[in-house]
Amino acid sequence: MIPLILLLQAIIYGFLMGGIYSLLAFGVSLIFGVMKIINFAHGEFLMIAMYIAFWAFKLLGLEPLFSFPLVALLLSLIGVFTYKFVMAPLVLRAPPMSQLVCTLTLSIIIQNIALICWTADYRSVLVYHGSLQIAGINITILHLTSFVIAMIILLTLHLLMKRTYIGLALSATAQNREAAMLIGIKIDTMYALAFMIGVGLAGVGGALLMQFYSVFPTVGPNLCLLTYVISVLGGLGSFFGVVASSFIIGVVEAVTGLLLSPEYARAICLMIFIMVLYFRPMGIFKK
Repeated sequence: MIPLILLLQAIIYGFLMGGIYSLLAFGVSLIFGVMKIINFAHGEFLMIAMYIAFWAFKLLGLEPLFSFPLVALLLSLIGVFTYKFVMAPLVLRAPPMSQLVCTLTLSIIIQNIALICWTADYRSVLVYHGSLQIAGINITILHLTSFVIAMIILLTLHLLMKRTYIGLALSATAQNREAAMLIGIKIDTMYALAFMIGVGLAGVGGALLMQFYSVFPTVGPNLCLLTYVISVLGGLGSFFGVVASSFIIGVVEAVTGLLLSPEYARAICLMIFIMVLYFRPMGIFKK
């Protein structure tokens, strides 16, 4: 019998990790919502972010909690470069299958470049800032701070999407590209911006996850599998759905790891994903 205190600990841990997952899922959802492309290379951008955070710690002494703005900036620039030279020729002209093959190919290329540059060694950042104890439940400062950072960034982006011209232009592009062009919105600029923000969010998420995971060339797909699951569960393009699904998946993963074993956690999440696809193919929270 699992003690109640351990169960509550797992739920809180999963909830806090879900906040970081929501950053990655929102990036995937934004790119798909605006560009109608599933970016299968998103995990590789996450991997690059983790490596940058690792080397910032090793070479500059910057912990991920302090280096994430730098990582996000560099990943945003990489996102703009990737869009201009890889994605732009496909978004406006190529059929969906070509887009799919392109992102998968990009994923493989980035993985192999990382393998050549950094080998298959696991690298990690060891930092600890203590913990808070509330009613016998330990909450590490790193988890709590990372969660707060993720929520502030997500809320800022949500306000950007709802209250500014850029956000409304992105929403209009996502709803109807032709109509957006007719009212003077520069579609190519909106695509580049969406891709930049999505990859930039992978930068923030990668830096924060570097505190809890080791990085190696194939870590991206392992971590981003849950991101794709969350995006579909919440409903692609739904801000509330993505955030809520991130918390659900984070808690399910943590509780399953406690009750069964960590090896079963991913399988249980995928089973939930399949069931939701069967009963609610548009997502739990998508109307």
